Amino acid sequence: MTTPELEVTAPDETSGLPIDLPVEEPAASPASVPDIVDEVPVKKGRRGKVIFLAFLAIVFAVTAIVGGWYLISRKPLPEVLPGIVTVKLPSFAFAIYGISKPMGVAVSPSGDRIYVAETEGGRYLHVYDGKGQQLASVAPPGSTQGSRVPAYVAVDPLTGSVYVSDRMKGSIYVYDRDGTYLSTFVPKPAMSTFLPLGLAFDTAGNLYVGDLDPAFHRVLVFGRDGVLTRTVGTVGTFNFPNGLAVDGAGNLYVANSNDGRVLVFDATGKETGSIPRGVGTGELGLPRGIALDDQTRLYVVDTTGQAIQIYATGQADGRPKYVGTAGEEGTGDGQFEYPFGAATDTRGRIYVADWANDRVQVWSY
Repeated sequence: MTTPELEVTAPDETSGLPIDLPVEEPAASPASVPDIVDEVPVKKGRRGKVIFLAFLAIVFAVTAIVGGWYLISRKPLPEVLPGIVTVKLPSFAFAIYGISKPMGVAVSPSGDRIYVAETEGGRYLHVYDGKGQQLASVAPPGSTQGSRVPAYVAVDPLTGSVYVSDRMKGSIYVYDRDGTYLSTFVPKPAMSTFLPLGLAFDTAGNLYVGDLDPAFHRVLVFGRDGVLTRTVGTVGTFNFPNGLAVDGAGNLYVANSNDGRVLVFDATGKETGSIPRGVGTGELGLPRGIALDDQTRLYVVDTTGQAIQIYATGQADGRPKYVGTAGEEGTGDGQFEYPFGAATDTRGRIYVADWANDRVQVWSY
């Protein structure tokens, strides 16, 4: 199977091992002091037993304290024994099937609505409840199956409205939380070319759009009234900005797909850090979906890496810190075949559009 490039969305484009240490043999006892040699092992043996029993008592006590604390509070080990660092990763929970080549996914904060854009089949925006039961399949009025390719999805944090980008139509469609069509987003001022791709909102409700303008790919930021307030990036900054996410401080994270990196910008649009392309731990191949959770963890879907890469944000150097990886290539539970979009809710769940497996996977802590 070949890696699906972005053009798919439109007909016209694109344990460590134990170490055996040498054991020093005890020196031979002098023949002149046999009486001492006869007594020393006995004394050392008793002393060793006492030390060993004391050690066991300490281990038992610590285990009892930790176990009792966990049973009462259900808090992780680092909160019980500061200084011991453990990394908890999400695990597969369930999957939603019946979606033809899903690309974008979004979810309401509470997780009671899941929105998925499919790029083949009926090319609908599918609406599901929190358990994955389908509620609706919708499309903008007047459009035909062959004329639309819904790509990415974002939920307005202030109204709950659902925004869907369609690069083929050069439009962003707006629906209510149950999938009823409301309107088509109109940029102000009017743009001669508008090719929206990735979408995201900040906490104030400003809309961020990855735009594939022929002159240069960029991220456009619109106010609540649809007026363009600023542009992020210049010529050469972006190469297919697919996934977008904005944190509470206004920092923007962009999955710069064809450049193989995630770029980080502060609230003024200044680039402050990045996650590089490469084969090293925490590095990326083809990042597309991206999402932040309420614990400030950053999730990057690596399409060719067939996994979710997880990072901690808020680092002093501006570069997200690699935490771990979830998933692998395959068709089983917890496995991916060219995943695309990502989303999170406030219940510790991560949603991933598993493109070639025609499903959305839900992972949970």
